[in-house]
Amino acid sequence: MLALPIPTADPQLLALLEPHAAALLARLNELPALADRVRHELLRLLVQSEPSLEAVAEALSLSPRILQGQLRQDGHTYQQLLDEVRRELAERHLGDHIPSIKDIALLLGFAEPSVFIRAFRRWTGQTPGTFRRAS
Repeated sequence: MLALPIPTADPQLLALLEPHAAALLARLNELPALADRVRHELLRLLVQSEPSLEAVAEALSLSPRILQGQLRQDGHTYQQLLDEVRRELAERHLGDHIPSIKDIALLLGFAEPSVFIRAFRRWTGQTPGTFRRAS
């Protein structure tokens, strides 16, 4: 059946629509990966409070379960992405030498500076103070 000619085929319409379809396919490849979209939402939500999986999923118009499943398929976890975003922000803030370690901990959604210090040591192998002095 697939090999049979289409009696209503229009070569002129095909010539018009084929480049349009190719452009649409190319744009699909330009969409940011889900992990990048999650990182963007995490950055946006960290300003307000501790970003929850539910809040990120809602912002991306996904259910939390679907978001976790798609991240898992791509080799990521929500917690891993949150840690990456926090680490990048922590390193940036520590390099600025302006906010205190306590302020950075609060900015990144940690309940206490000690929790932030333990997390930073886990990420980098050094304390925030040591990192700040070295940068």
